[in-house]
Amino acid sequence: SRGLGDVYKRQARGISHMSHVSCLMLMQVNTGATVSELAGLGRDDVFLDNNIPFIRIQPHDWRQLKNNNSRPRDIPLVGVSLAATRHAFKAFASLDHLFPMYIHELDDGSLITRSESASAAINKITKSLSDGKTSYSFRHSLVNRLVRSGCPLEVHYQITGHALGSVNEKHYNRSQWPIEDKRRWLERIGVMAGL
Repeated sequence: SRGLGDVYKRQARGISHMSHVSCLMLMQVNTGATVSELAGLGRDDVFLDNNIPFIRIQPHDWRQLKNNNSRPRDIPLVGVSLAATRHAFKAFASLDHLFPMYIHELDDGSLITRSESASAAINKITKSLSDGKTSYSFRHSLVNRLVRSGCPLEVHYQITGHALGSVNEKHYNRSQWPIEDKRRWLERIGVMAGL
């Protein structure tokens, strides 16, 4: 049975020739972000020159977060996700958006993120290369890798944007977990998976 690892490695070949769809796929690998969250990134949400490169997932007028429980969060970029983000920033970014091809203006002048076509394109690739898996499998795979590595739940949830659903929720919402700690766990699971 072919798994997501085959998809990652095939898409990571030839970074300099990568399409925006391939960039979105590889950005999902080590961030756990949804297609909509990534397609709706502003250029100012990408911090490649930081000591620890990261993306900031936060609400925008053109794109809300995954659901009502999702929290704004900073996700360190490592491995293939860092390489793909660098390529997207150079190849596709506009003045305001990382993936301007998914930002559409409505008749009233407001902007929306149309990530459905990206999801469909990703699903076409993943289903053909990995026995039917979809774009959501990237997020599911990252969660599984974090759990198997022993990553503390509070760190894991601040990477993926899930809510803790406990009395500790307000405490963890008050501040971001140190980005160095998040990077350490993401590097660990990336190295383990060769990604």
